[in-house]
Parts: sequence; C-alpha cells; structure tokens
Amino acid sequence: MEQITQSGAGLLAERVAFDKRSDEVDDSGNYVGAWVEQFTTRAQFIWLRGGEAVNAERLQSRQPLIVRIRKSAAALLVDADYRLRNIRTGHEYQIRTVTPDVSRGMIDIMAEGGVAV
Repeated sequence: MEQITQSGAGLLAERVAFDKRSDEVDDSGNYVGAWVEQFTTRAQFIWLRGGEAVNAERLQSRQPLIVRIRKSAAALLVDADYRLRNIRTGHEYQIRTVTPDVSRGMIDIMAEGGVAV
C-alpha cells in the first residue's frame, strides 16, 4: 500500500516574521541597530528528532528545526543574517541554512531555537 503524504497550504499552520538587523555600526564595527521586520508569511515547523547530534542539542536547551515557507521574492533574500520569529508564541530562532526546493516552490530553512540571535 502506498503511503500518502500530505502537502500544501494546510500544513502552513504557523505565522512567522523574518527580521534583519539595521545597518547602523558603532565605532568598534559592531552592529548596534535593532531588528527590523522585513516580511511575514505562513510556515510549517518540522521539529528534528532522533540522531545523536539532535539529542545533544536538546540537552543544551537548543531545538533544531526545519521551517518550510512558500517561495517568494522576499523569501529568496533570506540568509543566515536574518532572524526568524514565531508571531504566535514570540519565540526567536537563529537561521542556520536556507535551501530552496525548486520542484515544489517551497524554501526549507534550518533554524535553531534557544540560542542567541
């Protein structure tokens, strides 16, 4: 029997915002600006589980996850300089990698919660 996997807009249950630091730099070369919201979109959270590395992250109160969003012009600009924020809960996530999925029009973002952003 073939397993049916659900996909589509029904899985995009979370509302997230993508923030980027303003370009203000102090005398030491450090960014001092606040985070500025760039855009919001719907997202699916896929919590990673299983492997030794994931379990080690959890022991340190870090939670790795994949955040899947629809591809758009704004989403294609996202990189590790951005911060991901869950609008419903207020949790913030550090973006690690961004991988566009050309076949389905989605973008997978590996992020990590419980770390400094």
